[in-house]
Amino acid sequence: MTDDELIAQYLNGDTCALETLVDRYMGRVYNLTLHITNDQSAADDATQEAFVRAWRAIRGYRTGMSFKAWLFRIARNAALDWVRKKKDVAFSVLDHDTDASLQFVDTIVDEHPLPDAYAITQESIRHTTALLARLRPDHREIVVLRHTSNLTFEEIGALVRRPLHTVKSQYRRAIAALRECVHQNQ
Repeated sequence: MTDDELIAQYLNGDTCALETLVDRYMGRVYNLTLHITNDQSAADDATQEAFVRAWRAIRGYRTGMSFKAWLFRIARNAALDWVRKKKDVAFSVLDHDTDASLQFVDTIVDEHPLPDAYAITQESIRHTTALLARLRPDHREIVVLRHTSNLTFEEIGALVRRPLHTVKSQYRRAIAALRECVHQNQ
């Protein structure tokens, strides 16, 4: 089912449709907020906040728009709010033993790899994170949105509110800078 179909079903009372949307985007939203905040706890909080904000605003979502871009804009803003405040936002919905929080917890997919796969990839992740950290923040954001969130350049431009040609140019510069960093490390 498409995102728009799931939203329509949710608005007609099907709560399972919302759970499907959360399942579909939880990992990608978390990755986005993690790259912006560079803090796992903050990324957890920002991800939670993003889904709460999206849920509250879902009736304002316009069918035909990219739901993914709409949700990622909300998630980006939640993460940037945390960065601006530099203080913890309570992850309170999951702290309480209520039916709603238990249902939400049940919808979270375990994205963690098995221990052997985890051990193999950790060095690559550290190396890639170190390389990304060398980029300018605006360039890093575009690379992360493109490769970890699988957004198109048009969606990225709408999300960060920059013209398409600027986004493409910043992406090319970021890739060139990453190549230069790799060559320096060899």
